[in-house]
Amino acid sequence: MALDFRNAVVGAKDVANIRITGKTTVRKILLPFFTRTACARWAAARILHELAYPLSSISIPVNRKHFRIQPGDAFVLNYPHYDIDNVVFRAISIQEANLESEKIIINAIEDILYIGEPPIPPLQGSPGQGTGYVAQLLPFDLAEIKIVNLPYILTGMASCLIPVINKKTGFELGYIVYGSTDGVSYAQIGTGSKFSVFGTIQNDYPADTVRIDDEVGLTVSIPNRADLLQTRSRADMIVGKNACQIGSEIISFETITPLGGDIYALSGISRGLLDTIPENHLAGCDFWYFGHAHLDIIQSQSLALGSTMAFKFLPYAANDIGKIEDANWIWHTIEDRSLCPYRPSNLIANETWKNATYTDDITLSWRPRVRGMGAGWGNEGTVLDAIPVWEGLFEMEIWADGVFVRLVIDINDTELTYTEAQNLSDNTILASEIIFKVRNYFDANHKSAFTEVTVTKEA
Repeated sequence: MALDFRNAVVGAKDVANIRITGKTTVRKILLPFFTRTACARWAAARILHELAYPLSSISIPVNRKHFRIQPGDAFVLNYPHYDIDNVVFRAISIQEANLESEKIIINAIEDILYIGEPPIPPLQGSPGQGTGYVAQLLPFDLAEIKIVNLPYILTGMASCLIPVINKKTGFELGYIVYGSTDGVSYAQIGTGSKFSVFGTIQNDYPADTVRIDDEVGLTVSIPNRADLLQTRSRADMIVGKNACQIGSEIISFETITPLGGDIYALSGISRGLLDTIPENHLAGCDFWYFGHAHLDIIQSQSLALGSTMAFKFLPYAANDIGKIEDANWIWHTIEDRSLCPYRPSNLIANETWKNATYTDDITLSWRPRVRGMGAGWGNEGTVLDAIPVWEGLFEMEIWADGVFVRLVIDINDTELTYTEAQNLSDNTILASEIIFKVRNYFDANHKSAFTEVTVTKEA
């Protein structure tokens, strides 16, 4: 009987090893007869550990209470003095002193079959029936799941989404994504193996900080896996290698400083990255860290633009998988975020963006941002393009003393002058305060967010 197998590829990457060695070594491994992606991912991760993990070796002096340990035996070592917690070692040789001392030296090496495994809970089973550990998987907390429609730089024009998920038990190796249009019948649409880090911000964070914030900063509570957040160079921060999301805003930070317990200070923050804008964030707001390597992109023909679907995320571990009937569902609308232009930046009035004033005409200018051409990701202080380039057109709303007075459309430039005559025509007398809002657009259904500047009349 012929078996209808098809080839598929999964990968595993040791990012820390790549950074330490400064190079990437690729090894192709054939895994015949694997029929489930989750199992293949687990096997790839295990093989990667065997090839790349630096094994620890130890020599332990013990008394004859432990004489039953023989070469080849595995044992769990806990030694808080050296921060060794639930590490599995395997004895490779035994050295015995004279009978008077009762001193035995066990030479052991970290067991390759357990490296990278989660902490080992109490053994289950009974004598004669076999023992082992069982990962007690629980459904993911809905409060710690976020679904994000992808910006253009990550997905181009395709319809995709990113699940941003925090581990629930620590045993999870990945998850299976199921989708449904009616919330009743679910079908698998993808898999993921990358988890983000979840926390909450501890201070109010206003939208009006400078674009690269070296003064205010964030204080964040991160209960688990905070070690994944690392201080980076200024250049790495600028290109988003420490990317996070608060509300709808994407930021990147340069420095993380422990403050005690699970509280950390983030400083050197680049705000409003990609197509997002700086927002006001209140203490208690969710904080997600995904860096540049903790996201999975889910793409499927079933992700139709404009459709609203229910999603379930089913966790799996090395020896267990969750049940779809136990998984919580979350509804999400597939939006055409990647089809919209990016919000313009650096809107200035009369050559300033802050505390701008006027007496007669008001000269406005802004900087366009083009998807796929930097678009907010680049080295600080580096001119990416000397000549302004933009896609689509611009429109500007003008609000005088809190009242909408004028809409200017089809602007094919990055400058505009609001003349004294237009001001008087719109307001009878010169307005005390005028707010200018500009955005980029392709058509009525694909527009960016607004950038705005406030101008007050000189006394």
